[in-house]
Amino acid sequence: MKNFSLITAKEVSVGKRLRRERLRLHMSQEDLAEALGVTARTVSRWEHDQAFPFATHQKQLSRIFCVEPINLFGITDPATNQSDTLPSYSNIPYRRNPFFTGREQILQQLHGAFKSRQATAFTYSYALTGLGGLGKTQIALEYSYQYGHEYTTIFWIAAETKETLFASFASIADLLNLSEKRMPNHSQAVITVHNWLNTHRNWLLIFDNVEDLGIVKPFLPISTQGSLLFTTRLQALGELAQGLDVGEMTVDEGVEFLLRRSKLLASHTTFEEVPSDDYRAAAKIVEAFGGLPLALDQAGAYLEEVGCSLHGYYRRYYQHKAKLLQRRGERALEHPQSVMETFLLSIQRAGQCDPEIVHLLYLLTFLYPHTLTEEMLMTVAFPLDCPLAALCADFYRLDTALATLQNYSLVSRHPDRQTLTIHLLVQEVMKAMIDKEQQQQWEELALNIVNQMVKLPPSAQEDDVLQRNTALLKM
Repeated sequence: MKNFSLITAKEVSVGKRLRRERLRLHMSQEDLAEALGVTARTVSRWEHDQAFPFATHQKQLSRIFCVEPINLFGITDPATNQSDTLPSYSNIPYRRNPFFTGREQILQQLHGAFKSRQATAFTYSYALTGLGGLGKTQIALEYSYQYGHEYTTIFWIAAETKETLFASFASIADLLNLSEKRMPNHSQAVITVHNWLNTHRNWLLIFDNVEDLGIVKPFLPISTQGSLLFTTRLQALGELAQGLDVGEMTVDEGVEFLLRRSKLLASHTTFEEVPSDDYRAAAKIVEAFGGLPLALDQAGAYLEEVGCSLHGYYRRYYQHKAKLLQRRGERALEHPQSVMETFLLSIQRAGQCDPEIVHLLYLLTFLYPHTLTEEMLMTVAFPLDCPLAALCADFYRLDTALATLQNYSLVSRHPDRQTLTIHLLVQEVMKAMIDKEQQQQWEELALNIVNQMVKLPPSAQEDDVLQRNTALLKM
């Protein structure tokens, strides 16, 4: 007969289990909060799986509910959940990020996926995918520190180029003190490390920042004794890995991260103690940045270094968008590229695949980012001299162009609704690439297209046109 508690622990979220146990004892959220020394809002966030209890709170909750930690949180010892312990063999290149905030759901999803591999004979491969600047590397780093004690080895591999891949495997061979490490043939280091992986179990390889699948594949081990984790902007992964899409931060996550990064919220202060004015001001910045962690990190660095207020930064951003998206800050070590540089790299690589893609991206830049439809591109009549006329008249070419933009995470395509979305900051970077005259030309084309979609009469006045299309046009 199956153990009901264990089934529940595996099949029900932590938040739902906490709520179930609280109600079993006829306690309100306020009662539980008082017993723990936290606020009712904190309890609510736990129960809605918007946050995860710290180790000390896990112990208290287990004691109050008289339930073993394994049945509440899926772990045997609450203290290990926040452990900084890495396995004895590890080459993690970065220290733990003291400002890391939120992302509990994807961390738990990744952990659950890798834990399930223990019952199979296959190597589990997962990839954190999404737009540059969403914090994929930071999530992989946090995963390493949170769950590193569950692995015998964790090896971090810089996967941008063939040269960085060879260098990473050479450093791993050196770390393992393998006899072949000094051989001049770079490929020998890869073979040597692969042989070591074949004879050892429960290892984790993290291939960070994969830019080209063809370059990475020869470096993948054939052993089934461990797990692979990739971070990449690419969406079409084929047989390489199962993709886990990393989204933007929620408003709460973004506000807390910005306040902690800017040192406006001390490490010992809880999020619930944030003054309402600071919360509202920070939330406006989070919304302006579309919840992009890299942009919020840049904003936090600016606030810390310059010392202006949250309201002051918001005003400065709308006066000098391009400059602030370019300004990375003096202490950016783990991710030295700015938002501007990060997006320009993706745009450049997409354009190398097909130059017409950049024209399509310019058009999407001057339209409202959340009301883009495929029908709009396929049915409107473009001016004959427009570079997009031929592209959008050919469904296959348009599919290929959109697939490339999606593969570099510059555009998200939603086949079920036949809609497209583009991130706010991708639009801002695209605008910064052209002068005012070119911006006006693309704005006029976008307005022409929207007018066709809403079927305005030809005699409509210009002011009326602008007024009726404000909701659709990204001016």
